[in-house]
Amino acid sequence: MQSDKDISKQGLSDFSLEEKVGQFFMPAAFINDSEEEITQLEALIKNAHIGGICFFHSRASAATNYEGKKEVPYNKESYQTLKKLIARYQQAAKIPLLIAIDAEWG
Repeated sequence: MQSDKDISKQGLSDFSLEEKVGQFFMPAAFINDSEEEITQLEALIKNAHIGGICFFHSRASAATNYEGKKEVPYNKESYQTLKKLIARYQQAAKIPLLIAIDAEWG
């Protein structure tokens, strides 16, 4: 991953159109995902040059508004898990990711 200073000096002129377009996308990330799902998002970040991610507690909690109340898994280590996932996803990115979070779950 390039440093923020390197990117600000370089500007967008050296980025391909694909890299520029990828910066507009911010897929959902879930702290209770399986290793397979985490690996899939890492690949998406690398291959599509994703610009950011938005964390949600779980896929079930993100879908609650549409599917009615579901039991949402509790992760007492959510803060530590979140820190590890942010580091992993940042490592997968060529350009530092914008990180957002739906943190109603605490």
